Amino acid sequence: MEMEILVTNDDGFGAPGLAALVRALSPLGDVIVVAPECQQSGVGHRITFGAPIEVREAAFDGAGAAYAISGSPADCVKLALVRLFPGRIGMVASGINPGPNVGVNVHCSGTVAAAMEAVLYGVKALAVSLNAYDVASYDAAARYAAEVARDLLEGKLPAGVVFNLNVPDLAYEWVKGLRATRHSRVGFRERYEEVAAQGRGATGFSLVGEPEAPGSDMDMDAAALAAGWASLTPLGVEMTAEEAFRRVRDSLGGASRGAT
Repeated sequence: MEMEILVTNDDGFGAPGLAALVRALSPLGDVIVVAPECQQSGVGHRITFGAPIEVREAAFDGAGAAYAISGSPADCVKLALVRLFPGRIGMVASGINPGPNVGVNVHCSGTVAAAMEAVLYGVKALAVSLNAYDVASYDAAARYAAEVARDLLEGKLPAGVVFNLNVPDLAYEWVKGLRATRHSRVGFRERYEEVAAQGRGATGFSLVGEPEAPGSDMDMDAAALAAGWASLTPLGVEMTAEEAFRRVRDSLGGASRGAT
């Protein structure tokens, strides 16, 4: 049985980036769409427990089957792999997200979390984001997504990691190329602004901020993206801080310290 490509996102079933990614990947195989019915940006790896997930079948141009669900991006992938299409998915692609997912953004990104959920089930995964919030065209991001997805499906890239692709907001011809990068720690200068609250006696706060300078190290995702490169970062599931582990092990005189 030929494996299918699952496409999802965190911006909702009707998002133009989702449609662009489906069009880009359709020549590579049969595409299935399972996406949140509404906006789910910034929810990270949230999973729905203790409440039903509602599933609605819908038409989607370029997809052999499509469902809008009431859950999170990670819910979309988990539900598709475990219940809706068990044993049928060979790759999961998440995006195309308007706005970059580099630096600290990766930790709260629903786009990246959906791809990471696939890796937890042993499925190849790609997350795709465009370095623009007010998007004029998804063409460059879609074309790079198709290139990386083809390499992933053909086994030219290793399995077991999320490939986090970020593409500059440029015409395809103006992008410098595809660059392998590391995950940086570039964050935001954040603040909370007071806003009107809905509940009586409550005070409302809204989080706002500006991105920090991306730096100049072209091995890092934010810097490469800012310099006009498409940034491809492999993200692993294993989160052990190796240097800290070695220091803890050494301080214990070995791997463990038992009672004497």
